[in-house]
Amino acid sequence: MKGNVGSISNADEKARWQANVDMWQTVVDHHDQMLKHMEDAQAKGMGCGMMMSDMGMGGMMHHHGMGPMKPAPAAPAETKPQ
Repeated sequence: MKGNVGSISNADEKARWQANVDMWQTVVDHHDQMLKHMEDAQAKGMGCGMMMSDMGMGGMMHHHGMGPMKPAPAAPAETKPQ
């Protein structure tokens, strides 16, 4: 993907491709950072549950500023025909 950006001559299309490259690089960097945190935690003998509680709200399963996480709504109670 990165290699293709240089060959695009249309400025708008090139900007769109560059934005995609930048976005994917951010995703890959974030993934690598999360793996490093998990490896560091495992090296300290912490399991996933410990990492989540030790690191605060959400821990490794953070939700990127979308506000407080709400539990899933309960399924509606089944009514049986009378």
